[in-house]
Amino acid sequence: PGSESEAIARHLESCDKCRGELTEFGGEPSWWDEAREWLSCGVEQHTDEHADSLPMPAVDLSFLEAPAHPEMLGRIGRYDVQGLLGRGGMGVVLRAYDSDLQRTVAVKVLAPEWAASEAARLRFAREAQAAASVAHENVIPIYNVEAAARLPFLVMRYVPGMTLERWVEANGALDTPTILRVAGQMAEGLAAAHRRGLVHRDIKPGNVLVGENIQRVWITDFGLARAADSATLTRTGVIAGTPHYMSPEQARGEAIDHRSDLVSLGCVLYFICAGRPPFDAENTLAVLHKIVSERAESLTSVRQDLPPSYVELVQQLLHRSVDRRPHDCQAVIEALAQAQSEVKQGRVARNAPIRHKAIWSAALAATLLLMAALAGLLTKNGGDNEQRNAAMTDPWSTVY
Repeated sequence: PGSESEAIARHLESCDKCRGELTEFGGEPSWWDEAREWLSCGVEQHTDEHADSLPMPAVDLSFLEAPAHPEMLGRIGRYDVQGLLGRGGMGVVLRAYDSDLQRTVAVKVLAPEWAASEAARLRFAREAQAAASVAHENVIPIYNVEAAARLPFLVMRYVPGMTLERWVEANGALDTPTILRVAGQMAEGLAAAHRRGLVHRDIKPGNVLVGENIQRVWITDFGLARAADSATLTRTGVIAGTPHYMSPEQARGEAIDHRSDLVSLGCVLYFICAGRPPFDAENTLAVLHKIVSERAESLTSVRQDLPPSYVELVQQLLHRSVDRRPHDCQAVIEALAQAQSEVKQGRVARNAPIRHKAIWSAALAATLLLMAALAGLLTKNGGDNEQRNAAMTDPWSTVY
């Protein structure tokens, strides 16, 4: 999974011992020389000063045309490429400058190895159509689509910053006001997509961009989105997505609708509170097993400063039964408004396990008192019986 892969990559970047062992296990030195020569094509590394500081793996950018300016990496269409922002399973994302409109943009290009596949081109075109059809302040807007280009690409708004996932990794779980703000903006953006009949299919912290101080967030990467009523594409993407943020029906490979996105949204809302996803395990299969068979631990066991409506909302969003979840994003928005009201009233959710423990303690104490009373009564009755027996043998007994 992406999160595990990134963690391992970060470790290898700083651990000489592990790198040496991998080199030894990998094969003969001559094989490594050949691999290094083959992988060294293209640029070495180009990062944005506002982007993540992690090193970017080398990517072959030989598909770019000659740059119009010597300080640029190259050119694609009318866009002068300034640097590499990231890469994914189906393409690369470049930072570029639109000289016509004089603004910086992000250009997502279908990877050359996929461009020869008609199915991949079709899916990429569907991504562009899906994303471009959603106009909302919390969804990254699409400026231009070139689906017929030799390497199809789409042009998006450039947001300097980082993903929600990286923000939480760097700064920890969010405070309550920020949680409610992020949750509300995500629900609003997702509602806009659902109104267009779109299912995102891969809502996760890595697909949410955050601005400065997380005053605003944007949902991005509709790479797995498709029209909810469309059956024109193959089912190769049914199980696609990030395991930790999948719905149970998606994990089982079943047909999904907008309510699957609600589960993923609930996983993200859990993540920004706890700093971890609600379902976590050592490997992908174990994660999927938890999603389809277990109930997530309540947020009240993680922190004590969340409003009750928010805790209940997240629990409902994560429910395995589709019918037990909120009906749509509007219901989520209304629940978040109630949570905002509870914050103003100073109401917070109590820890259910602790409350249950107190109830059991009180019950145990009451039981012990009752047993003590019964024991005393039995002792008293036993003493009275002895005195009566003695009186029957001694007529002078005062008790008799």
